[in-house]
Amino acid sequence: MSPVKDDAGIDGAEDPDEGTEDAEPEVHEVVSEPAPRKKTSPPRSRPAKKRSYDEEEPAPKSKKKLYAIVIGLIIIVPLIGVIYFYVGPPGNIKKIDLFARPYTKTDTEVSGLALAAFIDTGKPSQLSGTGNLVISYQGKDVYKDNVDVSDSKGLKDVPMNRFAVGNGDYRVQFSFEGFTARTVFSVSEIIEKLNATAYSMTHNTNATLIPDGQARLGFTATFTNIAGVTQLATKNDKLEVEIDRGTNPEKHTENIAQKVQVNNNYTVPGNGNYTVKMTFTNSKVLTTSPYYNIVVTALDSSKDTPYVIVRIPPTSNAGPDKTAQWKIVDGGAVVSFDGTGSVAYEGATIPLASYTWNFGDNIGEDGVAKTSHTYSTPPAAGDTLNYIAILTVTDTNGESSSDTCDVTVTL
Repeated sequence: MSPVKDDAGIDGAEDPDEGTEDAEPEVHEVVSEPAPRKKTSPPRSRPAKKRSYDEEEPAPKSKKKLYAIVIGLIIIVPLIGVIYFYVGPPGNIKKIDLFARPYTKTDTEVSGLALAAFIDTGKPSQLSGTGNLVISYQGKDVYKDNVDVSDSKGLKDVPMNRFAVGNGDYRVQFSFEGFTARTVFSVSEIIEKLNATAYSMTHNTNATLIPDGQARLGFTATFTNIAGVTQLATKNDKLEVEIDRGTNPEKHTENIAQKVQVNNNYTVPGNGNYTVKMTFTNSKVLTTSPYYNIVVTALDSSKDTPYVIVRIPPTSNAGPDKTAQWKIVDGGAVVSFDGTGSVAYEGATIPLASYTWNFGDNIGEDGVAKTSHTYSTPPAAGDTLNYIAILTVTDTNGESSSDTCDVTVTL
């Protein structure tokens, strides 16, 4: 059965037969209306679609780009910082570590100050250029020079004789690009004083045999500082000894090597008062230092006089050994003695009165150079008597010497 249509031909109209029989049929009036205008107000937003927790919403492209930028910055910025730290500009100097240490070269015995300056900019750097070094002593500058700087460090060896004046503390100042560092260098090895003594050597006063008619003058020089503490000299130092008795002084240069004291002796030409002057040339100080040349006059070790008295003893000569026969007619054995071979030196003489004989039999005689003596005691049969005769002479300088001869008495 086809659907019922109303008078306008619209499907779905109610059947006029339905309902009560008394009901009047319903009339539908169809009126055409213009289409509704679109509203200018924004459309209502649709309710957000619920998202399942099991699925992820893909990030927009803009967010991905932002994430990439942030991650790139996190990686690149520190990397740039590291690169800048190592290869960028050196930056400002923060400090200079300055060291001054003593050094000695064993082959040359040269000593001095070893300077090391380490320049710190707070980062690896290779600063180069020229620094300035100033060394001062007791408030006065004694040394100035440039120091080459490479790889942010400056090294320089300064020999002692380029800056040293005496023992004490030296202020060391290093400057580079407007930054200055200071330290102190102490010196205690400089020879500042000589203790010098001298003495006369003869065969009577020294164990060393000095030939008759000669004398040797000995001396001792000890190297010290002002306080009297011994100091070590080196082969670069020099000691000159001048021996003078008024004319034609003799000069001798000593081989010092590494010593705190020098001992030596020299033959002197004769009697006299000798002055022994010593000049020490110090290799460790400036030529303007008061200790560059230390000049002293030696004192006599026994008399504390600034000169040494040299008196060469005379040579006593008692003659050759003798043999004599004991005879009754002579009252014994007669022996002749002759001391005229005795000699004095350097203007001195042996007065006759200074001859003294001791014939060895408890009998002596004074004041004669030539004499004879009779040994009255006879020897036993088949035996001999032996005597030692001694001659002592004293010259006009008061120096003495003795000589002996053997005397043999037979029957």
